[in-house]
Amino acid sequence: MLKNKIQTIIFDVDGTLTDFNSWTRINQELDLSPQKHLEIFEKMKEGEYSLEEAKSKLVYYWKSSGNADRKYFIKIFKNWKFDQEVKDLISYLNKKYQICLISGSIELYIEEVALKLGIKDWYANASLVFNDKGKLLDIDYTVDQAEKKLEQAKEYIKNYGFSKDQCLAVGDGENDIRLFSFFDYSINKGCQELNKYAYKTIHRLDEIRKLL
Repeated sequence: MLKNKIQTIIFDVDGTLTDFNSWTRINQELDLSPQKHLEIFEKMKEGEYSLEEAKSKLVYYWKSSGNADRKYFIKIFKNWKFDQEVKDLISYLNKKYQICLISGSIELYIEEVALKLGIKDWYANASLVFNDKGKLLDIDYTVDQAEKKLEQAKEYIKNYGFSKDQCLAVGDGENDIRLFSFFDYSINKGCQELNKYAYKTIHRLDEIRKLL
């Protein structure tokens, strides 16, 4: 049992606290095909596009919807709902542990997630850049998400004076590998690539209650 050891829990968001990928859902909200977004991302990973080229192409694609502005993004993020199971779990954990979100998603979205779930500390590794009229200009994005998330986790625990063995990381993807390798305790929500790094593997988020 971890309940006498853990002081803080660091959650990923996409696929961990939600059952969807926020980048994919943005395309759906803009009435665009997520496949085009995935193609751009894959070509960047393969070196066919530079980061700047990939960002430029994605911005152009999003702007083609006619809705790529700050007000619209805020509106869709506010409309995204959480399962009651997630809200109940975070409410329960908030009474016993300090919670932090560290996500590779967009700052505006993670800020809204934190607000809805009553979480004070959060980090996001992408942000949308708008002009003075609120129109989308650029995307600020970190390619090495795994390293960035580890840097942010170290900053967070240093700020509060937590030791590694007082922290529990919860995630579901490859960009959580560095976090899982760093912390003594981690929970993998069903990602095969994370199994060998995880303290425990779960398939439903509410299984965390049994471990704590």
